[in-house]
Amino acid sequence: MKTFTTSIFVPSKSKKELTLLKTEELSQRLNKLRFSQGTTFGEGALDEIQENEEFVLIVNGEYERYSIRLKGINKCNGKLRLMVQEPALPEVRRFLEWRLDKSKVMSANKGALLQLKNFTTEDLRRLIRHALVNQERTLVNYR
Repeated sequence: MKTFTTSIFVPSKSKKELTLLKTEELSQRLNKLRFSQGTTFGEGALDEIQENEEFVLIVNGEYERYSIRLKGINKCNGKLRLMVQEPALPEVRRFLEWRLDKSKVMSANKGALLQLKNFTTEDLRRLIRHALVNQERTLVNYR
């Protein structure tokens, strides 16, 4: 199983648990872009993922690393769509809440399955690139 270690930051609390002011402040820190990075950064291994192949995405929490298991489910227009393997985990829910738009998450069986619609490996690469450029590793406390 392939593993991708990223600098993507996932807060330790959901948006409901934080005050509105703290939520807005953290959202702005995660969404600002300091400088542009070339679009060729991060090409390679994500392109080699096949249909029905599982992989692990390592993201940073405030105090520990989280493993999010994803699976490539089908190719549409030459782009591989992704599906979350363990949707019940709290870090997965926070990752989807903080880092993805609600319109990109589609649930089935009352939340037992979470498919990322219109979210491909290219979008994941863009998110990884954005986290690196935004220097989100400075938000991590467990170095």
